[in-house]
Amino acid sequence: RVFHSQQRAKRLEKLYFEYLNCAKDIFSFWQFNKGITQNILHHSTYKECRNKFTLLGADTIISARVMVWNRRKITDKIKRLPIQFSSKMFRYGKTERKTPFFALSGIVRKKRIILPISKNRLFQRFESHISDGWIFKSCRLVKRDRWILQVCIKKDFVCKEDGNIMGIDINAGNFAVTIINKDKKVLRQLYFGQDILNKRKKIEIRKSKLRSIYDKTFSNRALRSLRNIRRFEYNFVRTRLFQINNQVVRLANEFNVSHIVIEDLN
Repeated sequence: RVFHSQQRAKRLEKLYFEYLNCAKDIFSFWQFNKGITQNILHHSTYKECRNKFTLLGADTIISARVMVWNRRKITDKIKRLPIQFSSKMFRYGKTERKTPFFALSGIVRKKRIILPISKNRLFQRFESHISDGWIFKSCRLVKRDRWILQVCIKKDFVCKEDGNIMGIDINAGNFAVTIINKDKKVLRQLYFGQDILNKRKKIEIRKSKLRSIYDKTFSNRALRSLRNIRRFEYNFVRTRLFQINNQVVRLANEFNVSHIVIEDLN
């Protein structure tokens, strides 16, 4: 999470407003010229955006065009858009007082924006990954009720040539995980995620009741409860999927797995 002063917040709001309008203009051009290539879209809109949105840097306008191109087929309107930064557009560091910050360039022409980062649990996790050899080459600045910086980290691992095989079958109610050796002997078979389906069934019953109450009474309290339970469901499923991912990785290390095979969902 990014924390900042009132002056910096106003500055970011103004820049984001320009960025969003730039993306909307590019998206509108594409809507009237569907079928054009990304290269044509760039050459048709770049110069006009540079002249119209004077606060934005060249890299930020290109970022807006890339984000629009990636979302052109999944939305009919640009309402909110993250700002994407490549490795050359940001720098991570710490002040003399050990306050972590990200210095972002490319948003404003020939200027950098310094954003201090709050030291919450997500940041602590990020630091532990960085000290463990993970690297990051891109980040996104997301505008919600507060400013959030999303950092994509990665690490190269040496693949084992010989080892056991793990198969993962994704069913409606669970993830079936089977580990076999070269002789096709089953070493371990587990099922993950049954609790997700059970929890979502209970949540769906609760949501149905709240929707019924809201349809009859138009109660603001029912509407708030409905939004809260939707947010809870999203966070619960997301957290459990991360936990299952970690369980799969631990099993793979424990049983010397060299290959993980997942069903073809298509």
